[in-house]
Amino acid sequence: MRKFWLLLFFVARFLPGSARGSLACRLRVMLLRRLAAHCGNGINVLPGVDIGCPENLRIGDNSGIGLGCYVSCADEVCIGDRVMMGPGVAIFTSNHVWSAERRTYYGQGEVRSPVTISDDAWIGARSIILPGVTIGRGCTVAAGSVVTRSTADYSVVAGVPAV
Repeated sequence: MRKFWLLLFFVARFLPGSARGSLACRLRVMLLRRLAAHCGNGINVLPGVDIGCPENLRIGDNSGIGLGCYVSCADEVCIGDRVMMGPGVAIFTSNHVWSAERRTYYGQGEVRSPVTISDDAWIGARSIILPGVTIGRGCTVAAGSVVTRSTADYSVVAGVPAV
């Protein structure tokens, strides 16, 4: 049955409709509720959102996942309350292992680390959040930033890497 809900969510990704109350948005949210570990009230999931392993996703009340976002949930991803994400945000929870002896990534496995986005954060368009990062409460991540380290509460970070 889980594969059925995953297939429906995949199809619903392509339905137009960005307004929180639109039929397509309500359908995406309803399907995500069946797949994710937790979905709060009043969430918004825009078209084109791709979520790998949604059973590892927890999303709080009144949060939104922007147009065309990618959330890799190889490990746990916790999105707090009232979090806003711009279009094209990418969140990663795993990375390949490098072997100095073999000088390759091939066949070396991967490491996983959870990502947490605290309450009231704003993640700007096309930002990338890497494994193991915690975005502080009320933090603003400027558009196009690559967040490689955890951020302080109520900070503004920007750049590659974000500082």
